[in-house]
Amino acid sequence: NPVSSAQDFQNGIKSHLDQSLVLTIVRDGSEQTLSVKPRSAPPVGQGALGVVIGPVLEKKSFNWYEAPVEATKFSVGYLGQVLGVLGQAIINLPTGGNGIGDKLSGPVGVAYTTYKVVQADPGNIVVLAALLSLSLALMNVLPIPALDGGRLAFVLISALVRRDF
Repeated sequence: NPVSSAQDFQNGIKSHLDQSLVLTIVRDGSEQTLSVKPRSAPPVGQGALGVVIGPVLEKKSFNWYEAPVEATKFSVGYLGQVLGVLGQAIINLPTGGNGIGDKLSGPVGVAYTTYKVVQADPGNIVVLAALLSLSLALMNVLPIPALDGGRLAFVLISALVRRDF
């Protein structure tokens, strides 16, 4: 059965757990055949096949006049996702639910992600740099006193009450 998305592939694997399957993979114009048996009870942290299957980013080209519009759409969509994660963390905070700890990363995590991106496709380093810049900009404008957003909040409050805060 041909698959056209990662979700199709995952659904196909889930519907054939503990059954032998033959997968035909086309890579760089040549076909490879693999025999696999998806596990119904894989070890913790692994999937049925022991690999992670995710969406593939396709490379797109735009005319010079379309590129700024498309980049803006992409950036706004990405910032919306980041705000969604932050909003979910705030909603789950009082209940002690899942926070954002597993979605945040420090310098070591950023370095590891950069390493993985360069391994996969060095051309995507520009996209990663843009996403890191957007994430840092968004975090910096949060109204936390130590950040620029905190300073901005105090300036706005002072302007609203018409005196120094």
